[in-house]
Amino acid sequence: MEIRVMKTFLFFGLVFTLISSSLFAAGEGSAVQSHDQSTHIVNEAGDAHFEGSAEIEQQKDGKFPRLEREHTLGSIQRAWDKAPSQAGIYTVTYSQEQLIKLRLREFMTTTVVLPSWEMIEEIIVGDSSTFEVVQKGNHILLLRCKEFVGADSNISVISKSGLVYTFYVRSEGYNSENLPDLRVHVHVPGDIPMSFPILSEREKSSLDTSASRAALSPEERMKENASPFKYPLAITPKLSRLNFKWSMAGDSEIAPRQVFSDGVRTWFNFDNGTGKLLEQQDLPVIARVIDGVDTPVNTRIEGSMIIAETEGVFTLRSGEKTVCIYPTDMKVG
Repeated sequence: MEIRVMKTFLFFGLVFTLISSSLFAAGEGSAVQSHDQSTHIVNEAGDAHFEGSAEIEQQKDGKFPRLEREHTLGSIQRAWDKAPSQAGIYTVTYSQEQLIKLRLREFMTTTVVLPSWEMIEEIIVGDSSTFEVVQKGNHILLLRCKEFVGADSNISVISKSGLVYTFYVRSEGYNSENLPDLRVHVHVPGDIPMSFPILSEREKSSLDTSASRAALSPEERMKENASPFKYPLAITPKLSRLNFKWSMAGDSEIAPRQVFSDGVRTWFNFDNGTGKLLEQQDLPVIARVIDGVDTPVNTRIEGSMIIAETEGVFTLRSGEKTVCIYPTDMKVG
């Protein structure tokens, strides 16, 4: 009996040992696997931490990653690289029988300077969709080609002097081998073309009776010609003798738009752009200042001009309004 009990005890002990061994082996394998996975995760975290630290250290040393940017326009005209300083400046002499040819370039403007005495009245552009013209002041134009290159057209400028300036214009791209015209000076040779004078009623009647005068006898004609001296209806001063540098001070409401002199006479331009005749405007009285005293002077009307038959310092008065006009290079006390 005792022997049977002992065998039974040994059998259960052996079974327990085997089961424990199996469980221990299974647990040890799981622990190893978990340890491997944990080690792998730690390594991955360590690697990530290491990479972040390296980037920070590089930025501390001023080594930042490259920033990708868009490319530049690349629209520089290389024809300018070795161009002389006077390139793009063009002076042309006006002639009624010739066109003025201009080369325009995209992204640039061309400035056309007419004579300083000129006054632009109307601008006509052949192709306004390709070319644009802007007037600056009385005698300056800005030309620009809009959207298209490789096109041409014409521009006509009608002035108050009666001259018509006709331009042939051509637009070229930034990659053109030709340099564009950036500033163009138009020179008009000879005398200033003046507008037709406004005739008085007496002058008009004299023209109407010119046919009857032709029938007069020689003695009667001599008697007619014995009248006092009359200035010609139109005066065309020499360009080389003109002085356009004048200064004004006073009420701008009665000031002329332009003043110039040829050393003998002085022109006061009162064209206000309204189209009114000078006789319909409230014009000031012009006097020359001599020894500090306003002295009346002989004046006459020619077109939009009042011409004083003298030069010097002038005072213009209209009611209580006054303007002093004098040559810029003259010292006025």
